[in-house]
Amino acid sequence: MQIDKERGIAVVEYSARAELFANDCPAPLKAKLPDLILDEPVAPLVTPVHVTDARFGQVKKVYVHTSVDQVISPTFQAKMVDSTPVRNSVTLLTGHLPFFTDPDGLAKAIERAAE
Repeated sequence: MQIDKERGIAVVEYSARAELFANDCPAPLKAKLPDLILDEPVAPLVTPVHVTDARFGQVKKVYVHTSVDQVISPTFQAKMVDSTPVRNSVTLLTGHLPFFTDPDGLAKAIERAAE
């Protein structure tokens, strides 16, 4: 990922997009994926967000771990969960985009976690 400061966007190298985001996708989807990923504005990534126990703390949270994710590593996912307690979590054997690679498994995992 590169930051284009002039345009205020984060750019993921085109040739790396499929393998990063969809390392577990079938070849036909991998071929289409680079064109589906858009450059993202940097501002939301660097703008501080203030949350409170009174509001955000009251939201019941569930985390879906993606165990072969190459965008957000399983180790970093665990750190995120440790820093924001969740009431339940599930793990899928997928990369970063389980809604593409295992939509049925993702739906079932969300249903189980929400029980």
